[in-house]
Amino acid sequence: MGEEKKMKKHCFSAFVLLCVLGITCGQDLYGEKNYPQIVSIEPHSGVMNGGTYVQLKGNYFSSVTHCRFGLTVSPVLREGNHVSNTSVTCVSPAQDPGTYEVQVSDDGGSSWYPLPSVRQDNPTTYTFYEIPKFFGITPDGGPASSHTEVRIGITGWENSRDHEKAQVLFDDKLVNVNNAECQEDICWLVVSSPQICFQPNSGENCERDATIRVSLNGQDFTLDPAKRLVYHYHNEWAYFALLEEDSFTIDN
Repeated sequence: MGEEKKMKKHCFSAFVLLCVLGITCGQDLYGEKNYPQIVSIEPHSGVMNGGTYVQLKGNYFSSVTHCRFGLTVSPVLREGNHVSNTSVTCVSPAQDPGTYEVQVSDDGGSSWYPLPSVRQDNPTTYTFYEIPKFFGITPDGGPASSHTEVRIGITGWENSRDHEKAQVLFDDKLVNVNNAECQEDICWLVVSSPQICFQPNSGENCERDATIRVSLNGQDFTLDPAKRLVYHYHNEWAYFALLEEDSFTIDN
């Protein structure tokens, strides 16, 4: 009995060493295969055009070669740090809008996991949605040297499953979405315009237009081809002079 315990201890130590080296992590101590298990997906949704980096976390991923979104296959990214025993990354393919089951393969696409019985207990899905359509922006401008609360109207907000990751680009300046005010199929994303001029009295001309791009998952920043949204940055002195002029016009 003592010799048997020693043998198992030595076998286990050897297994741990090989696992650290990335050789046998797909097998248990006695050589039986451990099937890949998906625990989570990030993000949970993206545009139907594809191109989103989707990270799958779970177990026994060291040999995974492909992901499958519904029936559409995407290879695992191998460069960089995209593959480990507990994580892989795939680029989402182009797909019709809808929610699809996600699976992985460790043999080039002959077998897919999780198996149906596992999926019933722990469904792993990804949602493809249409590119959001723009409705409007208010106000459409503000001082370049300070922040302004801006509302950006879009459709399609309800199709995303990653609202906490939503962001907006003012040209190359990134801001988080603070809130979403929805009425029927239009949602107004509340953001704070980024400051682009930090010395308003230096004589620097900060007046410019910033093109608006919206992401519902923190990755896919898109435009609406049918309606380009622009936020106009004013020099501070010009902006407040404009407000005074508008106020004077209203009073008279």
